[in-house]
Amino acid sequence: MKKIYIKYISTSVLGLLMAYAVFTYKNLFEALNTPDIVMILSDGFLVPAVVLGGLGVLFFVSNGGMFDIFVYSARIFRETFKRKDHRDPNFPKTYFDFKQQREKRLSIAHFLVVGSTFFLLSVVFNILFYYV
Repeated sequence: MKKIYIKYISTSVLGLLMAYAVFTYKNLFEALNTPDIVMILSDGFLVPAVVLGGLGVLFFVSNGGMFDIFVYSARIFRETFKRKDHRDPNFPKTYFDFKQQREKRLSIAHFLVVGSTFFLLSVVFNILFYYV
């Protein structure tokens, strides 16, 4: 199986586990009338949508370099407390050198696609709540 499918499947399973946790917390399986069931389904799919979609947006912003200064500052802070013989010799001397080394981009599509899917499910159940 391709690596990209594994990312989508694992993210979907994580979202379904979060939704199941909300379903059990709100007693979906004991609800008797249809509006309550649809409302709990809407709430249950909204939580993974917010969490996974939020992670996707956060990784998108991080890929743009928004948090690089904080990462560089934390690494400098950590390096100052190490003994001289334990310091990393490959640590960049300036922020410009750090930016040149840091070209790693995180893949975010699976978070955004799965989070959007859960959000659409939540919207569908929310619309059904008002029409049922």
